[in-house]
Amino acid sequence: MVHAYGSIDAKHLPESPSPSKVENTKWGYWSKFAVALSAVAIVAFFGAANLSSSPVSKQIDSSDRISAAGHADLSSWDTDSRRGKKHSHSTHSRSLAGIKNVHCGTSFMRLSCNVTVNASRVEHMYLEYAPLNTSNDRKFVRSKLFECLPGEEASLEIYRLRPDTDYKLNLYIDHDGQRNKYDSVLFKSAKTGYYLFDEGAINTVQGHVDYPLLNFALHTEGFRGVVATDTDGYVVWYYNSTTEFHDSHIEAVEQSPDDHVWCINDQGSTGGGVSVRIINAAGDTLAITFDSYSYQGHECRFTNSKDKHVLIGSSSDAKLPIDRPIKLWYENLTNNVSEFTNEYLQVWDPNYLNATSIHDNGIIVNITLNRWLSWEDIYGFYEATSIGNSTHEWEDLDIEYTGPMTGMHFVMRYIHVSSISLSEDGTLYVVTFRDCHCVVGIDRITHEKKFMLSSVIPGVATHTFKNDFHKFFAPHDVSYHYNNTLCLMDDGIKRPQGECEDDDGSSCFSRAICYYLNDNSSTVDIVWDFSYPNQIQTDGSPYNVSDFTDDLFNINGGSLRNIYDNKWVAAFTAVNDVKPYNRSNWVFELDILDGHRGVNLTSIVKIPHSIVWEASSGTSGSYRATPIMSINGEHSVEI
Repeated sequence: MVHAYGSIDAKHLPESPSPSKVENTKWGYWSKFAVALSAVAIVAFFGAANLSSSPVSKQIDSSDRISAAGHADLSSWDTDSRRGKKHSHSTHSRSLAGIKNVHCGTSFMRLSCNVTVNASRVEHMYLEYAPLNTSNDRKFVRSKLFECLPGEEASLEIYRLRPDTDYKLNLYIDHDGQRNKYDSVLFKSAKTGYYLFDEGAINTVQGHVDYPLLNFALHTEGFRGVVATDTDGYVVWYYNSTTEFHDSHIEAVEQSPDDHVWCINDQGSTGGGVSVRIINAAGDTLAITFDSYSYQGHECRFTNSKDKHVLIGSSSDAKLPIDRPIKLWYENLTNNVSEFTNEYLQVWDPNYLNATSIHDNGIIVNITLNRWLSWEDIYGFYEATSIGNSTHEWEDLDIEYTGPMTGMHFVMRYIHVSSISLSEDGTLYVVTFRDCHCVVGIDRITHEKKFMLSSVIPGVATHTFKNDFHKFFAPHDVSYHYNNTLCLMDDGIKRPQGECEDDDGSSCFSRAICYYLNDNSSTVDIVWDFSYPNQIQTDGSPYNVSDFTDDLFNINGGSLRNIYDNKWVAAFTAVNDVKPYNRSNWVFELDILDGHRGVNLTSIVKIPHSIVWEASSGTSGSYRATPIMSINGEHSVEI
């Protein structure tokens, strides 16, 4: 059951701004990746983009500062010249600590500012800043604590800034937990040069958003990369991947909250090929590995703060002893399968904190996933369906065929890893098999199977569903929590109960869902699920297929993340073009009601609908949209 939040009615929300062209931007082709970009390349790039390569600076001397022990009188500033009037009500010596200057914008990250401060003695400081024109004048962003030595200067890079916006900036000194304000200045952040970002919020927001930042891949005209938006929908951080690879195609993007670095899985075909890289908040590449292992695009997730490893998937083809015929009834032809695809769970050690070379193929774990769903399992299921000896049809699987190579000989892919994560207690790898509708939990030490769920193929699962209406299809973004709770995005492709035979079916729908794995009865129970705008009946009775025509259908990907306690964020990031609400992708904040299977909808964020990524086939949209807490250690405060 879904309970509406207040007056939220997404049917009447204004659409998100349409993707706009970057003004006077013409992207060049960069054919080679370098550890450090040359100054010539930087100038060439920003010349092409009609952006100055030098930082936008706001120099502030002592006569431009507000000197105040309490709150600065910001109304005394001339907002045209942004030169401050000196105040005389400070109770602290001006030589004790102060802001010397603020430089905004770097070559690759326009939405950062370098703040230089000085002090007359050892001080532990932090900065707080907020837009001048904000609806909540008590809400600030606070930097991490830093130190300034006597008579010296200290610099801090601040992030989470809206483009071309006037800000107030306060300097505080921390004395045993007591805050004392020593200086206040105004500054203006830089423009990014991307029209869509610089003209205002790119998201539409309704309701109260409980997480500070939303992180997602974005492909619009003139920009391919990653953005983070704030609670009002403004871009406050970005990474343009086309500075390296012109034909970038980003799928999985994840941030490590401990080191404030990002893992980006780029399936682009130029500039070195498919790659997985680690970048910092400034956009610097700290580590990168290319496609020697045939990396797949669906995962790029950090393990934990201790070992700082990254989970990725890869694949390779294997020859069958003899060809096997597979009849495709819907195409009225037979494929002779001569090879199949082996798929792997891999753990990469990027060593990004102390690597001597950023080019590092340090794969330290390689697990073959076909051992839990072998070719023999798949072909045995095909033969059973051929003689009618199965409750499911062969076409309920979303099998991929590559070829023909020669004649009618094909490679069959039947797993397609769509997400990999660590269980909440760190003991299991949890993997979704998209094409065959399975999830497997693997012991992290022994690499043995701990559990397996299968919606279609019999005989391989450790737990069974109570009825067909509880099953998932084309699962993504899996997570495993305490108390045997398994959560994922159920995209719904090939769902037979809705006659979802293809990814453009009008009767397809997607949902966020959590299950409880009952080890005593070896069954699977639904804890809660969420679809929009209609909540699909899941008590075992037949579906009302007419409801599906209005519900969101996510073609590929989507994400489901727990913020804290019973707060979740479900993102539908590749919304089908032929269904309602298709002008944007949708992010829902959910409050789960204990014991009632009820879901309170507390906010709706509509993010731009990514145009089709240039790839060999298909579209991934933004793939995921995940809440993050910080760009580089800063956090939100209300004073």
